[in-house]
Amino acid sequence: MATYAIHLSGDAIEEQAELLRKAFPELQHFRVSERFYLVRSDTLSSDVAKELGLSDTEGQPGAVFKLNRAYSGWDKRTMWEWMALGERSE
Repeated sequence: MATYAIHLSGDAIEEQAELLRKAFPELQHFRVSERFYLVRSDTLSSDVAKELGLSDTEGQPGAVFKLNRAYSGWDKRTMWEWMALGERSE
């Protein structure tokens, strides 16, 4: 299952976040910050963007990045555990 980094950049952040939580419930998403989420999905990044209503012509602006298991840094322990759970399920 792929992991995507999602940046919500529109004015309606709470509405965008609610769409994300409904489309990717429970352990399929991880909130890093108000505008930044990690999402697991077995689909294309363009499909994830459509599911979240991210568009330049309809909906809200935002970005979807597919991660390639190459990441580094220092942040919340639960975020790294969430990432590891996704890697074990493949």
